[in-house]
Amino acid sequence: KKEKNEREYIAKVTTYVLSVLVFLWILILIWTDSLVKLQFGDFTFFSDQYWASTQIVSIIALAYIFHALFLLQLPGVYLLERSGLIAWIRGLGAVSNIILNLLFIPEYGIVGAACATCISFIFMAVFIFMANRKLFAIKYEWKKILLIPISAISIWISVHQFPLENVGKIGFTILYPLIMFSTGILRFNKLKTLLN
Repeated sequence: KKEKNEREYIAKVTTYVLSVLVFLWILILIWTDSLVKLQFGDFTFFSDQYWASTQIVSIIALAYIFHALFLLQLPGVYLLERSGLIAWIRGLGAVSNIILNLLFIPEYGIVGAACATCISFIFMAVFIFMANRKLFAIKYEWKKILLIPISAISIWISVHQFPLENVGKIGFTILYPLIMFSTGILRFNKLKTLLN
């Protein structure tokens, strides 16, 4: 019974953490460019020589969402005392990152490096998921989990298709949490219970 409760808890935490992290990613996606280029007269927080780097910020942020998904799947490995598996998966992630950097950087520069990092973290999350299916299977809330990236991808496409002023950016910023709460993916009372 305790093990069943642990698995259910991990599944619920995964849904909530993913939904919050994706919201932070949407904030980064929508507002990074505006904040980095924010000017007060002649004063800016970041020199214009750094402005081009904003193109990789959302990619790196997405990479760390997948890294978080990797971390969220570690409890089962530790509970079963199979921590050696983590070293293998991290090693595979590092090797894939090096190979992808060698392939992508000559062609795409810093964007290629960011994509290489993102893909290597995806590999790590997938590898640990495949291992856990045999070692510590968890019934994730797949309907809710799938709605999270569908909502985020829809917002991402919209943001890139339409030139947005601040009002439009605020609208898209509010849209995602409205979807999460209206569909029941996020609930204030459950969030409070999980955090306690």
